[in-house]
Amino acid sequence: DDGVKRSRKQVQQFDPYADYVEKEERKQAEIAMKIQEEKEEKERLKAEKRRKKLLAKEKKRKDRGEESDTLSKRQAKGLTGHSKKRKHLDSDSDDLSGISARKKKKVGHQSSSDQSEFDIKLKKLTK
Repeated sequence: DDGVKRSRKQVQQFDPYADYVEKEERKQAEIAMKIQEEKEEKERLKAEKRRKKLLAKEKKRKDRGEESDTLSKRQAKGLTGHSKKRKHLDSDSDDLSGISARKKKKVGHQSSSDQSEFDIKLKKLTK
């Protein structure tokens, strides 16, 4: 011995839980991979759904563009349909006197102050 240390070989320590830990790590990796695949699949389905929706919208827009000519012809003839709300508004303006008479009948049993408020509101509506 000249003061030189002898190098010793390092021996791996025996770990009784090494197999268990390795199995758990593999399980966790598989679970993480499945979750990632599910996320990717979900995202792919979302993108597919978005794409279909855009295609349907585009098709609808094209159909509307073609129908705009026929729609203008129908409007010229006065054949266009109104929505229910529009029909209701049109009928209100045409038959306002009938409505006011019906409302007055309903309000007949109310006090005179309520009647005058009703008349004021009715005048505002008829203007």
